[in-house]
Amino acid sequence: MIFNLSTNVITTNLNNTTGNINIFKVTGSIAFLLWGEITTGLSSAHTVASMKVTDAVGTGITNLSATATLSSLTAGSVIFTMSSGGAMQILNITTQSATTQPAGTNTRGICKFVVTPKNTDTFYYIAHRYTTTDAPSSGAIKYSLMWHALDATATVVAQ
Repeated sequence: MIFNLSTNVITTNLNNTTGNINIFKVTGSIAFLLWGEITTGLSSAHTVASMKVTDAVGTGITNLSATATLSSLTAGSVIFTMSSGGAMQILNITTQSATTQPAGTNTRGICKFVVTPKNTDTFYYIAHRYTTTDAPSSGAIKYSLMWHALDATATVVAQ
């Protein structure tokens, strides 16, 4: 089985609104793991954040994580989810050591996902969604996607 690693750094620059920032454009069906590392500290109003799969116009298809507040997370902090649609786990570099086990009963590691496009779509996005009252918000997150093609058409492109 061959795994690929794709990365993309997104700038969190929404201006007093709620919206999606596309991380990866995917065609075909893939199995994957997804996590993010804060590379530039996030601004003070980065709330209702989640990782999700959206269609070509940004409509949510499925939530990869529940929402979380990421306000003021410092560089080096890591975000991921341990269950489909479950709580977003946050390892805050300023308050937890790298070996801290996230709270909860499901402590097996990062959740594995399988996604495929809807019949009417030829591609979909993996996106970071959040709300901010900052004008504009600031910060950056490096997302990493370890993925395996499940069909001959599968591709992943950083946005």
